[in-house]
Amino acid sequence: MLRQKIKLLRELTYSRREMLLNLGSVPLVVLIYHRVIELPSDPQMLAVPPTRFREQLQALQAAFDILRFEQCWADVQRPTVVITFDDGYADNFQFALPILEELDIPATFFIATGYIGGEREFWWDELERILLCSSGGQALNRVGAVDLDRTYDCGQVREREALYQFLHPQLKTLSVKEREGAMAELARLVIGIPEPRSSHRVLATQELVQLAASPMATVGAHTVCHQPLSSLSIEDQREEIECSRAQLQEWTGRPVQVFSYPFGAKSDYTPETVAICRRAGFDRVAANHSAVVRSWTDPYRVPRFLVRDWSADELMSRLRRFAGL
Repeated sequence: MLRQKIKLLRELTYSRREMLLNLGSVPLVVLIYHRVIELPSDPQMLAVPPTRFREQLQALQAAFDILRFEQCWADVQRPTVVITFDDGYADNFQFALPILEELDIPATFFIATGYIGGEREFWWDELERILLCSSGGQALNRVGAVDLDRTYDCGQVREREALYQFLHPQLKTLSVKEREGAMAELARLVIGIPEPRSSHRVLATQELVQLAASPMATVGAHTVCHQPLSSLSIEDQREEIECSRAQLQEWTGRPVQVFSYPFGAKSDYTPETVAICRRAGFDRVAANHSAVVRSWTDPYRVPRFLVRDWSADELMSRLRRFAGL
């Protein structure tokens, strides 16, 4: 009861602060989606079913102006939203784009180029498939370079679920080589792992080209390997950022002027990362921490509001509280 009261008080305080800020700066909220698809299981809660996505867009369209991420936001006159996608799942092209085109709503798609056109799932989906979709395995107290906090009996479903929760943040900060080694070892020690899933497929190169050609789509860079940039040297950060942009421009034949930090929390990039993006000439860069965009927001640290599988009513209720409307 006390926690609920504290939470309610915090929400009320936040909302009133945003209402005051709205007097000096019209609120703009950048939304972040990842997937538009119906999945039987979604442990990261990143998927929105197509039917619900359509309902969400229709509700947004009725209540807000909708601008592009790369557009000038200086003349916003009423509450506005911007729609973005991270990573580069095939369902962005298969399911999201047709709905966006039908409703005439623009969106920006930030693409991690190292996975495009390949057969593999993103590493976090592979981890889910290995541990949450398998049928058994050995007892483990170490996986590759990762010392586990205890022994996990992978013969038990709940133990594999607990190991998944432990390993996900651990693998995120490893180098690509270390993570690949840990994943390969895990795949040897766990049994009954299903084949890669078509539902978790990454964009094919031709799909990316078609996506970029849509008048409703803008393509932005999102690094090559989708590493937290704060875990890399400055030179490696620069290479990840510039190579992803160059590859996208070669594939699509279009300039790439916007970027999104992988994972995007404040701990996932550094002032040096921001400086690299600024010197590279990107017009705007997206992060992934929650805040309303104001006229004074740093264009190289644009906050975003993560959208879940909510009903249109719930999304609108959350957005109104979030933006102090």
